[in-house]
Amino acid sequence: MMIRRKGLLLASIALVAVIAVSAGTWLAGSSGSNASKQSLSNTSKKSFPKTTATSLVAVVPATTIPPLTSVQMQYDQAFQNSFSANSQQNAQVLALNLPTPAIGGGWVGLPISQTPESWSIAFVSGLLNINFSNQSRVALGSWLEAEEAPEDLPGIPAELQNRTLYVSLLEPGISQQSSPIPSVADWNSNASNGVVWSVNGLKASVDPQWQKMIDAGWQPRDLRMTTEDVSGFLGVTQNGVTTEHMFSMTLVVGSAHWHNGYGSVLVGNWSES
Repeated sequence: MMIRRKGLLLASIALVAVIAVSAGTWLAGSSGSNASKQSLSNTSKKSFPKTTATSLVAVVPATTIPPLTSVQMQYDQAFQNSFSANSQQNAQVLALNLPTPAIGGGWVGLPISQTPESWSIAFVSGLLNINFSNQSRVALGSWLEAEEAPEDLPGIPAELQNRTLYVSLLEPGISQQSSPIPSVADWNSNASNGVVWSVNGLKASVDPQWQKMIDAGWQPRDLRMTTEDVSGFLGVTQNGVTTEHMFSMTLVVGSAHWHNGYGSVLVGNWSES
């Protein structure tokens, strides 16, 4: 079996067959696991107040030890081989000075969710509803760190596990993936021109390619880990005129680092038309 990764070591959605995995985009997890569904409850309506780093406390993730079946070991080894082949990108990611996790600067805390679909919709809505004049890109980085979930796949170095979301959205040069988030220059231009983004019609469902791997018998350690395919409409308003574009993306989710329920591991496959 071989898993080929294109771009960031932390990234590709698996195209699964029973005896081979070939991936070209971003890697995710499983919402198809019966164990995951049985151990997790429904969405809470609780929202976070404005927070700072001192008010955030790490939460123990919902994990399991998968049985060492031949299928499990085969896939685990493929993941390990895939991660180890990306030492140069490892170094680039580790060299980044990530911001302190915090919620503020125009970004709001999200409701605690215990289903991947509800979290995915809430996260994408929070990410892409942007008033560029009132929200800063720097504060977005801190917000992402506060809403992230570690990537806990076999073979990923521990020091990289909490960096994948930030890199996937704000460092596309490293991730080698498209990102919906504008560059610093484009962000500043949008702010000067009073541009506002808004999303509607959001839909989220488990990625069928990843589900095939779960159906083949592999299980992630993080019981919440899954890939969601998210789509909707992005409205861009400037000078009172709004134009809408269809978009789609993949969102890898898992057990949140700084709050209960789900968090976001990384974003990939951004497409807009």
